[in-house]
Amino acid sequence: MGMPEKTDKASHARAEALFKRREQQRIDAPVAMAEYRAAQQAALTRMRELRQLRLERTTQRRRPAGRGEPAGRGEGGEEAV
Repeated sequence: MGMPEKTDKASHARAEALFKRREQQRIDAPVAMAEYRAAQQAALTRMRELRQLRLERTTQRRRPAGRGEPAGRGEGGEEAV
């Protein structure tokens, strides 16, 4: 008086498939994590680059038009009177 053989075989097949899938995930996990971290690092690096470019662009816009020298200075580094 056990379970029918079909159900037992199907149940065993599902359990075996689940085991194989989890085993493969366990094997793939270190590679997947390394890829994830590399992508994360690349995104952070790109954000730093973009932030630096934005800062440079903002700095250039704030400089007075002309020779790019600070205001109040004439030639030779003397202050304008």
